[in-house]
Amino acid sequence: MPTAYAYVRYSSAIQADGDSIERQTTPLDLFTKRFGVEITQTFIDEGVSSFKGDNIKRGRFRDILEMIESGEIRSGDFLVIESIDRISRQQMDETATQLYEILKKGINIYTTADERLYSIKDKKKDLENYMMIGLIAKRANEESEMKSRRRKSAWRRAKRAIKEENKVFNTPNNTPYGLRVVDGKFEIVEEEAKEIRDIFDRLKYQGVLTTIREVNKYSKRKWANRNVHVMLESKYVIGVYRSQHRENGKKVFEENIEGYYPEIVSAKDFYEAVGAMKRRASKTHYGNESTGSLNIFKHCIKCDKCGESMRFYRGKNSKGQQFSYVSCITKREFGSQKCKEQVFRFDYAVGNLLKYLRGLYFQHLEGLEYAPSLGNTDHLPSDENTRILEQNLPAQTPPESLQKADSLFLDMMRRVETGNASEVENKQRELAQAKSKLANLIESVEAFGGKIPTHIMKSLGETEENVEVLEKELNTMEATKAESLDIIHFDEFLELLHSERGRQRINRFFKDGEYTFHFRYDKGFRALYMAIKRNGEIVGRHAESFELHHPLLRDFGIKNYNDLGVK
Repeated sequence: MPTAYAYVRYSSAIQADGDSIERQTTPLDLFTKRFGVEITQTFIDEGVSSFKGDNIKRGRFRDILEMIESGEIRSGDFLVIESIDRISRQQMDETATQLYEILKKGINIYTTADERLYSIKDKKKDLENYMMIGLIAKRANEESEMKSRRRKSAWRRAKRAIKEENKVFNTPNNTPYGLRVVDGKFEIVEEEAKEIRDIFDRLKYQGVLTTIREVNKYSKRKWANRNVHVMLESKYVIGVYRSQHRENGKKVFEENIEGYYPEIVSAKDFYEAVGAMKRRASKTHYGNESTGSLNIFKHCIKCDKCGESMRFYRGKNSKGQQFSYVSCITKREFGSQKCKEQVFRFDYAVGNLLKYLRGLYFQHLEGLEYAPSLGNTDHLPSDENTRILEQNLPAQTPPESLQKADSLFLDMMRRVETGNASEVENKQRELAQAKSKLANLIESVEAFGGKIPTHIMKSLGETEENVEVLEKELNTMEATKAESLDIIHFDEFLELLHSERGRQRINRFFKDGEYTFHFRYDKGFRALYMAIKRNGEIVGRHAESFELHHPLLRDFGIKNYNDLGVK
């Protein structure tokens, strides 16, 4: 008893919403009544074109061919389709060869549109069948070729309209996230744009995965790696439309059209984020992001005894309380024979820095005498211990070189004058836009291959020259501007410490400024000695002893530093 299999295909979403499937499946009952053979399985290719043979390469029709090869579909069985063009719209010889390979295996092909049966057994109609298949294939291929040319022509006209008339041709289905089309114009959807701006702001300080995880806690959509990649590659968030065309079924870049979309993210913020990502990709230091970005010394903390990096981690004490700790990597890997540095609470490192900065603030900005404090020394066992600690603290009147170094480090607490900051920011924005245009032109030149239009080459040369000029101007302006966290009071630094974004800014300032913090801990006295270096030179020193319980509470109101990272 023969078996029948049906094949249904449509190539676009519009056809899916229309009557394409119903039109192709309704006549199947008539086939059964005529031949008395039930359709046992229907294969449907949704949104797959046969013009380039995609249905044969990777569609459900490929499954049918494999069933024929394996013998599951046997000689005498039926393949029921609406028309020859459902199987292939390729060139006539390719279509005819494909169908005759099926017919040669004894499988009957029935087309419901013209109620025609093609069979290798019907020798009288052999020539007629061959000619009919060829004619239908030729017509289908020409129709598809014409449709393809019309679509390409329509796209070319639309792209010209974008450049020359600022027309919008997007639909709700292909409008990027963060935008919508209202009365033929783009509008920014602020709720969605907020997510995008937050992503680019976070990418300056942290990786893509961490950024996505944080934004997804409140976002309207669920962000994934590929969504961020699309924004970076297409640059639509800074107003760029990426023009492409298809060659051999693949998208090929043509040119970037600037100013098509409204700007969701400034070019300055976009390229700052991209630059930060590139720096992280080529980093020579390693280590995962601490929860809540608690480690403000990430990639900047060193063991004063052996010079190697120190590791931040979280652990519990004997009572089950969780704290943040610091340990020397050398000692952890090779034991105390290589380094004898003790593990110590991260609170001590933070406290040491805070007391150092607070002392400098009062000395330099309030005009008060700077007398480094040992903190509460009541817990020390004797006057001898106090003498040992005092020997490790800076002198009451540091040498002139150290005073200069201290003032250099205080640049983080000096607010840049508004006028200068505004000029620098405007110049940075102008440079970012010029770099964006240059990147777009370079990409366009690569797409043209060997035939590059004269106006493109002229624009490329002018833009390269403009970027060089802007970079020189910006370097001159920034040469007189010290590194700054844009704060003016010690309490503002303390406030930064209480937020994750603030801690990220502090850490970035340390890394960009090439600061390293070298610590040595005396467990017996709970005393921590700190040397601050910049480019290998000491720019600050401090030593402090700490109480056993809540070492940051009395001076800075922090009961447990580890809790700052708990939301």
